[in-house]
Amino acid sequence: MNEFIETELNEEELEDTNGGLVAVIGASLVLMSGAALAYIYSKNRRR
Repeated sequence: MNEFIETELNEEELEDTNGGLVAVIGASLVLMSGAALAYIYSKNRRR
C-alpha cells in the first residue's frame, strides 16, 4: 500500500505527507504521555 502511494506522488507531495505523519505521531506521543502522567498521578492520589 505505502509503496503504491510513494510511486504515485511526486517528491514535493511526499515531503508534505511525511511532515503530516511526523505531526500526527508527535501529537499522539504528547497525548499518550499526558494520559500516562494523569493515570500515574490519580493512582498515587488514591493511596
